[in-house]
Amino acid sequence: MNFHDVLNQFEFIRQLPASERERAAGAAQLAKLANRAHFYRQGQTIDQLGLVATGSIRVFRIGENGREITLYHVNAGETCLVNLLSVLLARDACASAQAEGTVTAALLPGDMVRTWVRSSETFRRYAFDNMGHRLIDVMTLVEEVAFRKMDRRLAEHLHRRGAADPRIVTTHEEIAAELGTAREVVSRLLNTFAQQGAIALARGCIRVKRPDTLLAIAQDTL
Repeated sequence: MNFHDVLNQFEFIRQLPASERERAAGAAQLAKLANRAHFYRQGQTIDQLGLVATGSIRVFRIGENGREITLYHVNAGETCLVNLLSVLLARDACASAQAEGTVTAALLPGDMVRTWVRSSETFRRYAFDNMGHRLIDVMTLVEEVAFRKMDRRLAEHLHRRGAADPRIVTTHEEIAAELGTAREVVSRLLNTFAQQGAIALARGCIRVKRPDTLLAIAQDTL
């Protein structure tokens, strides 16, 4: 995969003048992140904008107590709002970003991105659309954390992941970090779900046995 293949996944790049597309391809760096490698860490200054070509990045914040909560995921064809704001505002990142599996991305220099935000209506539309979508993601998260019981959130999480593969390879700690709660809470609820026959627990994985039961818990109809 070359720079043109990566950049052409992004509509705003395709809409730039040919000369600007070539300039971007010439200035970009191709980055490959191994599983769990950090793209950036909370408090770090970032002056490159990552355009994710393959894989997924988890963006999360770490509280003073050391507990993590996932804010959103950045998938192929997307870029990260925290990264974008850090580049545009020259501020330290307010969260961390970590690869989930192998990730390939193009890194654009901050100077180029800041020039585009002043001169390119195409890029400004892309940036504001990104901000709008991510704001909805974070507002949804706040609503879930504030108003939705953890058993329902956990059941929905398992139901969604189990739809792709009933065997979910994960740990209680990883689920707790995803949902922003304590490992002990996750372990207690998983044991309850197992007693209800919805899942089976094994070391390092969870097998979804009855997705209908998980859905009923998630929708508070059980």
